[in-house]
Amino acid sequence: MDHRYFPFFVDITGKKVLQVGAGNIALRRTESLLRFGADVTVTASEIRMEFLQLQQKYGRKRLELIRSPFMHGMTRGYELVLTATGDEKADLEVWEECKKHHIWVNVASDQALCDFRFPALVEEDDIVAGINSCNNDHGKVREVSAKIREILGTVDYNNVEE
Repeated sequence: MDHRYFPFFVDITGKKVLQVGAGNIALRRTESLLRFGADVTVTASEIRMEFLQLQQKYGRKRLELIRSPFMHGMTRGYELVLTATGDEKADLEVWEECKKHHIWVNVASDQALCDFRFPALVEEDDIVAGINSCNNDHGKVREVSAKIREILGTVDYNNVEE
């Protein structure tokens, strides 16, 4: 049996979040974090146009974009760190720094290195549901998310996350 995660809903308004990497997973996560009020910094060698569009929508104060690969010391001052670089070695470096500084971290490439899971989200007015699987059954999470969206008549803002 895989490790079980407690479903923990928390107010992230104004919380400083570092997103390392700027691929598809990072984009979905950044969009979700911004919708829920976090102040996000994205750092990556290449920043996709979609991130610039998000920055226009939310403002530079809410979304800072840094064109740079992760460097030691970058996690300083952040309350939460997510890494989705597509490079296991780089993700491990981020994880090691977060562990050293007692910062909660989510490593998209290795769930064993996560302090928390990033759920599939279903949002409708004042209802928010986070769906996750203890055994990484992404298909089942998609299925359950779709059923909840159907019941609530919601838009699919996110794809399934790890």
